[in-house]
Amino acid sequence: MGPLLDLLDTIRLLLAVGVTVYAFLTYRKLRGGTVGKPYAILTTCGLVGLCAAVADSLGSDIAHDLLGITFYLLLFVGFMFLYKSDELTQSLGRLRILMNALPAFISYINPDQRYSFTNKLYATFFGQEISQLREPHVREVLGDQAYQKTRPHIEAALRGEQQSYEYELPHGKEIHHIKAAYVPDMEEGKVKGIFVLGVDITEQKLAENALRNSKERYRRLFEDSPISLWEEDFSAVKKHIIELQSKGILNFKEYFAKHPDEISKCAAMVKVLDANRATLKLYGAKDVKDFVDGLSTVITEESTKIFGEELTALAEGKTSFTSEISNLTLRGETKHVSVICTVVPGYEDTLAKVLVSTVDLTGQEKLEQELRSAKERLEYVIESSPAVIYLAKPLPDLSDYYSVYHSVNTVSLSGFESEEFLGEKGAGLWASRVHPDDLAAYRAATPEFWIKGHGTYEYRLLHKDGTYRWIREEANVIRDSSGNVRDIIGYWTDVTDRKRMEEELLKENRLAAIGETAAMVGHDLRNPLQAMLTGLYLLQKLTASSRDEDRKEALAMIKDLDEQVLYMNKIVSDLQNYSGAVAPEPTQVDLNELLKGALSTVKFPLNVETALSVEGSRVFLDPMLTKRVIINLVTNAIQAMPDGGKVTITGVRDPTSLSMKVQDTGVGIAREDLERIFAPFFTKKAKGQGLGLAVCKRLVEAQDGTITAASELGHGTTFTVTIPMTKDSEAN
Repeated sequence: MGPLLDLLDTIRLLLAVGVTVYAFLTYRKLRGGTVGKPYAILTTCGLVGLCAAVADSLGSDIAHDLLGITFYLLLFVGFMFLYKSDELTQSLGRLRILMNALPAFISYINPDQRYSFTNKLYATFFGQEISQLREPHVREVLGDQAYQKTRPHIEAALRGEQQSYEYELPHGKEIHHIKAAYVPDMEEGKVKGIFVLGVDITEQKLAENALRNSKERYRRLFEDSPISLWEEDFSAVKKHIIELQSKGILNFKEYFAKHPDEISKCAAMVKVLDANRATLKLYGAKDVKDFVDGLSTVITEESTKIFGEELTALAEGKTSFTSEISNLTLRGETKHVSVICTVVPGYEDTLAKVLVSTVDLTGQEKLEQELRSAKERLEYVIESSPAVIYLAKPLPDLSDYYSVYHSVNTVSLSGFESEEFLGEKGAGLWASRVHPDDLAAYRAATPEFWIKGHGTYEYRLLHKDGTYRWIREEANVIRDSSGNVRDIIGYWTDVTDRKRMEEELLKENRLAAIGETAAMVGHDLRNPLQAMLTGLYLLQKLTASSRDEDRKEALAMIKDLDEQVLYMNKIVSDLQNYSGAVAPEPTQVDLNELLKGALSTVKFPLNVETALSVEGSRVFLDPMLTKRVIINLVTNAIQAMPDGGKVTITGVRDPTSLSMKVQDTGVGIAREDLERIFAPFFTKKAKGQGLGLAVCKRLVEAQDGTITAASELGHGTTFTVTIPMTKDSEAN
């Protein structure tokens, strides 16, 4: 038995050492507590086993045996507790899983205000792991601001007082609303720690705020509405209707017609809950109580009948009712109103809240009467007017428009009934009666009409009697809010007599102009002719002489005669240019060369300075016509500077036009004369026909250009010639 006992002692010693080390380390890791109790027993068991080995080595058999028995007894008890501890550990594990699954913040705070336990939601909210929240102080986790709010409650809980409160907890850029409860963990009258339970009620707070804001908005809308609104409670009426239905009454329209007293009975059951300012103003009430107290005076026999129809609609399950009735105000005034009764959503079963809106139609009725009167007056004016008024609609492609209304006097102007000009067929009739030449011009102007929004046309319209009438048409575009063409409104007037008078006046003006021209030309040609006759007579005398002085004088006379001939030629050329047809022959030319060539033909006095500036090279125009314009303008500029000065000529070519300016530093032109300088035969010169600028204007306009003048007395004049450079000219 000796070797076997020795083996058992060795096994016990090894077991004692292993149990002691394992149990002690585990106990330290668990930091004691109920879960660590089995490991404390096992640690003691191991120490007893070591003591038994020491007693054996000292030869104390009794001590060895007692300690050995004690070792096995403690080992058994320790493992029994460990078995029970495993069950507790499993229970705690299940409890932890449950706490981690709860949508609440759960934690345990010890008396030092440090965390001993937190669930997963608590740790996640603060961006931590659960293991990281077993020792830190509450201040470290919540932050100073939130801690100062919770500190009084924590301290109160540590004194044994249960706490429940709400506070705001900053979280990133957001503020969370937390509802918290602190429950003291008491043992033998002392607080061992605090159980903390918190719920995030942010969404609930937001919903409450939204509901409160919604109620406030509804209240503001209700009170500030310009329409009369009031709330009524029909719940008693609803119960009465259900009671009548239980008695077998189904046709309420027939029932209320036979029992009008029931309508009055139901009216007395209705309670007015509220009324807005517009209602009080409409019915002349000081406040809601005044309105409710005087409501019986508002009801008329007609409104009682309408109320019966409303009761029928509610009994049939309808949630809205509309009618127009006459009511009385508290002051006895009659008001024609439109009433809309609507059951507020959510109250369909009880009818506890019905919204009544009332619109005063009294003013509208007056407006409608005034509108009818205005319409009658307008129709009278249209029928009495000699003009034809029309209303038209555009075609989808905006190529034209067709009439939808023509006033009755269409027949007197055209011979056709107004209905014959309506619709697209009527548009075709109109086009067939317009002179072809005038119709082409009318069509060409249509695109510009849509852009400008208005247009004025004159054309010949073939009357049904076979004669042409001159028509003046003015039309305007009416657009909708989006800018699209909605309507065209316009009128026709017969201007045949005016056209006839214009033609007669034109003939008279032509005869007067011919007489004026003949007188002017006769005067202007008579003077140089007289000078030429005198010069020829003297020239005959001088050529007969052999003296050098006489020959020199003869040469001077010949030069003078030459100038007189040139002057006479200019008179005839200006007349031809002004009265004859101008047919431009445009071609591409160099602008710089064109202007230099024009200036080379002008004789500049020694006291006149010139300057030429050109931007752009190639231009497309008639070089001969343009050169004559520049020569005339430069000649005028020289004549405007008798004491000398400076003439500046500029030419600027941009993508769309050519602009040429002739500027002088001469005497200038009076403001009242600027509007007349381009008129034929207007001149302030002692010698001149007044055709130079008129010819310039004609030559420029023949090239689709314009000529303008700007001047200031004593500071000179600037003439500006603008000729368009189109894409076609670029291509050419």
